[in-house]
Amino acid sequence: MFGFKKKNNQNINNQDGNYKINKNIQFVINVFNDLIDNQFKCRRKDLVDNGAIFYFNSQNGTKFDWENNDHISTLATIYPNGTEAVKVLIYKDGLMQVYYYKKGSKQPDATLNSQVSIETAKTIAILLFSISDRKGLFDKRLEKLDISYEITEDDINKFEDEDFIAD
Repeated sequence: MFGFKKKNNQNINNQDGNYKINKNIQFVINVFNDLIDNQFKCRRKDLVDNGAIFYFNSQNGTKFDWENNDHISTLATIYPNGTEAVKVLIYKDGLMQVYYYKKGSKQPDATLNSQVSIETAKTIAILLFSISDRKGLFDKRLEKLDISYEITEDDINKFEDEDFIAD
């Protein structure tokens, strides 16, 4: 991948207490940590909430982006002015595109491509859909979502249901 250290199901503490992170969410967190700290050497103090990862799914939603744009909605860290610092898109075919923007820049200063399995890409899409769209949560910090959630058969069915509208 990018050379980051994998830490599956690492315990973290958020406002609800300690719990285990879903391994797919931990993967996303590890990617961002590597990109911010090693690849692009961003200064966390220059980012909103010290580099918090946001899931920007409000424009059309996870399912729309997956079905019509062939990727999940945008995962990103942002600068205080609202512009993106590091943006990640994960496509249906497993392509993971990463964009880095210097502070104040509207065009990416660097682009990286990597690959995840098609199964991992779809699992992340279903997971994000289940913990955000299905609950009516949009454009939230990743840690504010239920990142310990484990996908159920119902989640898969709702994601694959073409007529589904958020609960």
